[in-house]
Amino acid sequence: MTHARNTIRNAVVTALTSLTITGSNVFSTRVKPLDDGTQLPAIVVTTLNEGYDAEESSFSAGVINQWRLLEIAITVHSRKVTGDALAVQLDDIAEDIENAINADETLGVGVKETVLVGTVFEYEPDSNAPRGEMVITIESRYRVQDILVGTIIA
Repeated sequence: MTHARNTIRNAVVTALTSLTITGSNVFSTRVKPLDDGTQLPAIVVTTLNEGYDAEESSFSAGVINQWRLLEIAITVHSRKVTGDALAVQLDDIAEDIENAINADETLGVGVKETVLVGTVFEYEPDSNAPRGEMVITIESRYRVQDILVGTIIA
């Protein structure tokens, strides 16, 4: 059985695949370097933290219905554009990402909601090809039973 975190992470990857600028360069928890020539700009989706909301959770018939809050990082890597064009490209990609996530806050897998938490930008100047990185953090709120953590309860 797949853990609910994996299901949610894969749903984010699916929602972001085929965006206008990044196309199919969307990866789940990628740890090896991206190829500057063929894989940029690219999106890497990773899970950061998960919290348990004890106040909202309930106990019934020996089963705990747990409300969880999953924090997900959507990291965009970009290169090959210069000057303000790099910032503009990252903003355009951010718009695509936010529209894709906001199109279905359940992510098609039954999470209660998915919201934008924040966005951070980082630039690395290089005379040949500056790099830019943007991390969009989202949170998905979902419910599982303590005995079936792989099944999201809608």
